[in-house]
Amino acid sequence: MTIKRIELPEYFKNNYLYHGENLEVMQQLPSESIDLMYNDPPYFSQRNYSTTSKTDNVKRSFTDTFETLSEYLQFLQVRLVEMKRLLKPTGSIYIHVDWHASHYIKVMMDSIFGYDNFINDISWCYSGGGSCKKAFARKHDSILSYAKSQDYTFNANEVTIPCKPGTEFKKDDDGKTYYLKGGTRYYVERDGKLLEDYWIDIPNINHNPLNERHDYPTEKPITLLNRIIKASSNVGDTVADFFGGSGVTAESAQLLGRNWITCDKSEDSVKLIKARILGNKSVSDTNYRLPLDAY
Repeated sequence: MTIKRIELPEYFKNNYLYHGENLEVMQQLPSESIDLMYNDPPYFSQRNYSTTSKTDNVKRSFTDTFETLSEYLQFLQVRLVEMKRLLKPTGSIYIHVDWHASHYIKVMMDSIFGYDNFINDISWCYSGGGSCKKAFARKHDSILSYAKSQDYTFNANEVTIPCKPGTEFKKDDDGKTYYLKGGTRYYVERDGKLLEDYWIDIPNINHNPLNERHDYPTEKPITLLNRIIKASSNVGDTVADFFGGSGVTAESAQLLGRNWITCDKSEDSVKLIKARILGNKSVSDTNYRLPLDAY
């Protein structure tokens, strides 16, 4: 498949949108050039996905079918090896999967990135329709996070969440933040609670505001990407998503002042990503950047 870089306006000169097979795109990129990767690959669900947009009546679809589990794992393995090559020594990678093969993928990533470079197995919990009579309802995805080395970027204080009711942060005369517990002052470097590795505060796209939806199958909410990008990259860094899909990673990275690289082999996906970027006034204004605490 021929790789094509999609033309974007001048103020996107440090950002790259490709139409083509992601492995071929990655093979053209220089080693150790990316600070953060988020990828939402096929899950080995053995399903075909399709949605029709309510705004432009375009049908968007993709397949997640493989002959065998071995074929699926081989598909993913060669891409993970290439992703490791592209990561900077201070970089990290998030792979978004679900119950179908997450246990196999974790073992694979231990081998590729190193057991000691494992960071988190994040459970993104959500609610929604569907039930099962012979098992508990499967209502979480796994987001596996690994680093290239032990010297990786992680900004825990950028993604705090509100503390439990009753916990009140105060400022002393020197402007330092503390909270009271049993009459004792406890000083902290933040105004909220550090995140654990299970996230229950971000609903899936079906329970997010309609104006966030772009009618792409398995689309993820931008609040999820905002959290990951703020936590594991800095302003001016390069963020990559080689399963571009709905374009949520590119939009989030742009709004948060990061450069981005994304691609998809689906022409409909690439058209959606370009339209999403150019159609968002916040994104297309060359001087516009949301403050880091906006999401």
